[in-house]
Amino acid sequence: MTAPVESFHGPAIRGEGTPGDFESGQFALWEDAALVPKDVVLFGNLPTKNFYSDTVVPVERVRELTLEPIENKRKAGHPHIVGSECDVLYVPESAAAIERKLDVMLTCGR
Repeated sequence: MTAPVESFHGPAIRGEGTPGDFESGQFALWEDAALVPKDVVLFGNLPTKNFYSDTVVPVERVRELTLEPIENKRKAGHPHIVGSECDVLYVPESAAAIERKLDVMLTCGR
């Protein structure tokens, strides 16, 4: 069972899930910011296991998925991390697509 977000007391990191959860309406990454102390870092994940496919996760979608939680958490003034949902898979024939998406993920929020 998942503990309610209000029960977190820092310092701590609270995992927020992946944008797939966000898109299904299960949570909004930045809405939790008002529910937890500032010493709890909110951690949201991108669907990096699907970066091998430009059909499943196009480059522009990586930019959107990265910037939306960053911009909203900055507005909320809460510490946050946007990271990888799990491992970035090594798919040799998709190496260029994976590298492009990782570059976007790591640089577009600066």
